[in-house]
Amino acid sequence: MDQTQIRGAPRELEHYALWRGVRVTETTLRMGDRTYQISDLRRLRERRGRWQPMRRVVLGVAAAQGLVVTVAVGGLVHLNGWSLTLLAVAAAQALVTTALVGVALVRWPTPLELWALYRGEPTMLHRDADRYEFGKVRRAVERAMLARRMLK
Repeated sequence: MDQTQIRGAPRELEHYALWRGVRVTETTLRMGDRTYQISDLRRLRERRGRWQPMRRVVLGVAAAQGLVVTVAVGGLVHLNGWSLTLLAVAAAQALVTTALVGVALVRWPTPLELWALYRGEPTMLHRDADRYEFGKVRRAVERAMLARRMLK
């Protein structure tokens, strides 16, 4: 029988309650269906993950669109010289490209990854694009590791 099911048994201290499949207690770290023992974690660190695929697509489309408009405006300037219409097209293109890049950065942020040595092997423990939730999980794991070291 699990210790949490026994009446009168001491409750396990939670550092981060179950939220989005993550639970950090004084002895375990549960990420979905994976469970890690806190005592086996070493050298906790965070790093930036890879860009999300849609972000790459949007930035590629923005770059291609910028290149096409630049070549078209350059060709027209070479043939006819500068005009207010060409300046308006170039300015509109710059604004649209800037807006597309801004939307891509906000909509598809670069995820953060939490890594540690688990039983001697580098292991990615958690990945989240929401930096606030990621920070909560990272701090909870740090608190659990610190509490575990102080109990030794």
